[in-house]
Amino acid sequence: MEALYRETTVVVRLTSHDGQSFMAAEALSRGRYVIWTHPMPGCIKAEGFDAVTKALGSLLKKHDDGVLKLNTSGRRAALERFGKGRPLRELDERLRGLLR
Repeated sequence: MEALYRETTVVVRLTSHDGQSFMAAEALSRGRYVIWTHPMPGCIKAEGFDAVTKALGSLLKKHDDGVLKLNTSGRRAALERFGKGRPLRELDERLRGLLR
């Protein structure tokens, strides 16, 4: 997936039912933009064709104008939430708490 993310600017994830998407987190952690039907810090929330079209159009305009930068706020949010093994560390802490 690393090679794919290097060649990607925007990931569009349109789902009607979805849990935490690590694809979205991976893309964000690399400074990419994510358009998703569910709210997540750093993502662009869009439901339906019109909203996704508008979001993509906005990003394309910024790209064409030469002002589209890395999604640093999305990267920061993903790394704060998932960086340095945080999800596994939290799971380990919860399991240890149950065993006490």
